[in-house]
Amino acid sequence: MKYLFCTDGSKNSFVALEAALELVKNGFEIDIFYLKDEKNFFIKLYNALTMKIHMSKDEMKNFHKIVAKAQKIIQKHAHFMGDTYFRYGDIDSLINHINNNFYNMLIFGSHNYTGIKNQLFGFSRKILDGTETSAFIYRGSMPRHHAQQKKHFLLCIDETYQTLNAVISFMKNFNTENDISLITVTPGFFQYSSESSLHGYGLEACLDREILLADKKLDEIERILCHNGIIVKSKIHLRGNPSEEILDFMKQDFDLLVLGSHARQGVIEFLFGSVSKNILDYSNLPILVIPTKTSS
Repeated sequence: MKYLFCTDGSKNSFVALEAALELVKNGFEIDIFYLKDEKNFFIKLYNALTMKIHMSKDEMKNFHKIVAKAQKIIQKHAHFMGDTYFRYGDIDSLINHINNNFYNMLIFGSHNYTGIKNQLFGFSRKILDGTETSAFIYRGSMPRHHAQQKKHFLLCIDETYQTLNAVISFMKNFNTENDISLITVTPGFFQYSSESSLHGYGLEACLDREILLADKKLDEIERILCHNGIIVKSKIHLRGNPSEEILDFMKQDFDLLVLGSHARQGVIEFLFGSVSKNILDYSNLPILVIPTKTSS
């Protein structure tokens, strides 16, 4: 397993690294990608024209400090240092790096509702749209619980087969000795078209069918988790607007929200759709987004 820690050197990005490594299993290799917003026009132009990276002595010293700080956190949580990279400000360079290397998960944080020096989290959907890699996105300023305390994960489940891939990926990467709850939301009447029938069913019958399918999927995922020695603490089935219901339920004591997305096109459809867009915009919890095309 190999992760990529994306940082601008800020305190919050290291809080993100600490939070992520407290939740995942031990023994992974972690690369460091330092993305700096270069404001000097001439240095930026030189780098673009020469395809080289000019670093001053002070910047080189700062880069080594960042690497040393990250290495301390990585080793503290029984992981291994990988390679280190430095790039100036273009988010596309990060996306290209991710796509040219195989990573099981990306780790990055946001200062508030924006990201690397007010850039990275603003580009988070672009990163997710431009890659097929799971991403741990840290929101907030400090971990909810101390490292010694048991964590509580909330897995979002839908009726699609891709949900299983997301669950498999989650089991491979995260410490499943923590508490795990499953949540699904079936739309109410107002989420459906006003047409009198859907797929040959009357509206009421269609809603009942969706509820039945969602309950079956919750039971199926619980069986799979139990088969792998993972006990589900609770199963939650809500009715209404999915993003509103999930955001409201998340106000309870959780440490991580897990969302699946349906590969690249699904990322566009799912993440830019109202459900995940609202969750990403308004959640104060760390969020794990798992593209479900693969189960890495």
